[in-house]
Amino acid sequence: MKVLLISYGDFDYDGRLRELYKVAAGLGELYAITRGAKAESGNHKLCNSGYASFIREACRYGKAIGDVDVLFLDNRKAIIPGMLLKNALKPKCVIQDCRELYISYKKNRYYSRAMEAFVSLIGDISK
Repeated sequence: MKVLLISYGDFDYDGRLRELYKVAAGLGELYAITRGAKAESGNHKLCNSGYASFIREACRYGKAIGDVDVLFLDNRKAIIPGMLLKNALKPKCVIQDCRELYISYKKNRYYSRAMEAFVSLIGDISK
């Protein structure tokens, strides 16, 4: 089973992301794109440039991998590349773990409110 994990989180400093990586690796052959200084494996791609570049690189990486069984989106900034890849790759399962959308104290910034509005427009992409 092929699993693609997309996260805009920094792998070196995000302990929760590292644990999700281990869980996703237990599901099957794991491919991941995150930010950070050191890749965990040969299938772990790092993208430390801006958000627009991250979206492009995540989409390129996903399309290069081809068919995936599970598309795992770790945070809200993974939603846009995840939505694009869901339409392109047609995975059997999408796991959307965007906890920032539901934690009220993180919604005080303009970007957070704009992303929340965007997500409410597109709906739950895991359906």
